[in-house]
Amino acid sequence: MEVFTRKVRYMGPTPATETRDATDVSIDTTAAETTLFSFSIGAGKLDGDQGIRCVIFGAWKNDSGGSVDTIIRVKLGATTMWQDTFTAADATAEAPFFFAFDVKGKNSDAIQEMDGVVCIGSRASAPTTGTGAIAAGLDADVVVHGEAAEDATDVLDFSVTIDMDTSHADAWWKHRKSHVEVI
Repeated sequence: MEVFTRKVRYMGPTPATETRDATDVSIDTTAAETTLFSFSIGAGKLDGDQGIRCVIFGAWKNDSGGSVDTIIRVKLGATTMWQDTFTAADATAEAPFFFAFDVKGKNSDAIQEMDGVVCIGSRASAPTTGTGAIAAGLDADVVVHGEAAEDATDVLDFSVTIDMDTSHADAWWKHRKSHVEVI
């Protein structure tokens, strides 16, 4: 029997962890745009083909008695690079989410691109332990892309915001942990 192995090689500099954060940040009882995550990117970190990779884990819940529309925005400086609306039906269970974004310069210190994945877990059935069930699939799972034309010779703030159309104590999003790598 022949066994085939394949090596996966990363083409580029080795990623280096810039920061880790395990602080819970809850967004609830507000119908205003609120920052779920933010990170200041140092001057010159997005020029040429340099960039950052941001990974965010958390949970969400809507037990408000009705559906809740949530606008998720990914921003770099003053530019909204990506935005979409997620409608959550009413349910008692919470579910996990996972966001991952690569933000990089596009051979310039004045043009940036963002590519990423937004996965919003389902609450359709409960797992044996923890939150999020494989059999239920995802409520939302999308590959995203956005662009900006910010001056990367200055410090730029990268952020993810949540804007719910309902203010209710049982409709919330929570940042549980995140990390940022320089790539």
